[in-house]
Amino acid sequence: MVVLSPTLDWRDDTGWPTVYGLRDVAGYLQDRRPGRHLIMVPGDYRAEAETVARWCMEAQKPFLEGRSTSRLLLVLEEASEALPSSRPPGRWLKALIARGRHYGVDMIAISQRPSQVHPDMRSNSGLRVYYKVNDHVDWKPIADHLGPAGESRVRTLPEFHGLACWGSEQRVIKAPLR
Repeated sequence: MVVLSPTLDWRDDTGWPTVYGLRDVAGYLQDRRPGRHLIMVPGDYRAEAETVARWCMEAQKPFLEGRSTSRLLLVLEEASEALPSSRPPGRWLKALIARGRHYGVDMIAISQRPSQVHPDMRSNSGLRVYYKVNDHVDWKPIADHLGPAGESRVRTLPEFHGLACWGSEQRVIKAPLR
């Protein structure tokens, strides 16, 4: 698992190794031992996320070719910084969004501002979890995906609860709290 996070929240919450440069991420991706976790605090988030996306696809080429069953999880915390709605994704992020599953790369894009995450990421998400949002602009992607009834359902969720949606299924979930 590789987590790109512009804050230190993940490190503080998990105690996982935290790096500040691409060189350490490259070393992580070359080491094929399972069960490893790495947090990267990017400097230029958009550019470094693009590089990590390319490296993930290259590292997972054996999966694509059927020579490996090992999967990789890439987490983009504050996804609107790596995939802003105002600019098209870079070549490698776009490819990873569209074809990452074929390479055994799963992605989690986390944002409190869904309207600011690029629509390619939102539309290619097999599972979405919605929590209440504060800004009326951020309700639009929720309403576009779930319709008025689904939006109303999210608006009335109790605190610390979300609505998980995949295919035509929806389930209320409680956020895990320490």
